[in-house]
Parts: sequence; C-alpha cells; structure tokens
Amino acid sequence: MVSAGSALHVCLVSQSYLPYHGGISEHVWHLAAGLSQRGHRVSILTGKPFRNGYPHEPDPPGVEVIRLGRTVRVPSNGGRACVTFGLAWGRRLRDMLIRAPDVFHIQSPLEPLLPLWALHHLPGLKVGTFHTGGERPHWGYQRFAPWLSRSLGRLARRVTVSREAARYVANHF
Repeated sequence: MVSAGSALHVCLVSQSYLPYHGGISEHVWHLAAGLSQRGHRVSILTGKPFRNGYPHEPDPPGVEVIRLGRTVRVPSNGGRACVTFGLAWGRRLRDMLIRAPDVFHIQSPLEPLLPLWALHHLPGLKVGTFHTGGERPHWGYQRFAPWLSRSLGRLARRVTVSREAARYVANHF
C-alpha cells in the first residue's frame, strides 16, 4: 500500500485488452490489478469490441475502464493485432476524466491508431512499453522511422517486456 499523498492516477492506454486475449491484454490486466492493489488510482483507456456479444470478463477490482472507438483485429507480424478506430477521442476523453492522470502508460506507443494519438495528444507525463519482437523488420517502423523517432521524444521513459523486444525496437530506432 502507498502512503497518503503518494498515490498516483495511472492511465494505461492499450488497444489490446479484454475481450481480446493475448500477451499485451494479460500484461495490462495484471499491471492494472497490481497498481490498484498498491493503492493507486488506475484507469485503462481502450476500445470497444467491434462486434457485440463478446462475453463480459471481469476487469481488475477497483480499475476504471474507459472505452472509446472500436477495436478490430488485423493480421500483423504472423499474429493478430488490435487496432482501435474512433473519432473525437479528445473531446470524449476530456468529458470522462475529471482531471488528467499523473502518468499515461502507453502500450506499443508507436503503433497506430490509439497509442500514437495518445502519445501526441494526451497531456502530461508519458511512459511507453514496447512488446514487439521478431526476425523480420517492422514495415511501419521502417517506412515512418523519421517521424516515429521524433515521437519517441514525447516519452519520459521507455520500457520493454523482454530483451527480445529491446533488441527489436533498438534495431529500428
């Protein structure tokens, strides 16, 4: 537990979250649960499932989930990635948040659309966690490297989930 006055409001931004299962979704769920158990206020900013009828799965206790736009799954690097589409995110988010969180923790911060939007448009301190690895170069990282390199400067801290993810992002930037 954190002492009075030291609790933070952390907003995890992720296109990958329940009901879509995978490593990033699990990472976000458990990170949110752990931070909440330690006395921090935690929000998850993500998209709504593209199709209705997904089974409702429990969010971590004490965690607020804010869903903007729609999330679809697309083929990516041999797997399926979540991409969240939406309009007027800024206005809707301002209406939902009483005050800006202390930290925005953006998962896969250089990926379109929600993470890059958050990186460029949300106010305050931002931390980015990189999850991707692989043998083949990332076509988006290669094509947009000059612009994405400048975007990296918006992150106060960069974290990777593994040595492989660190190697992969370092090879591009």
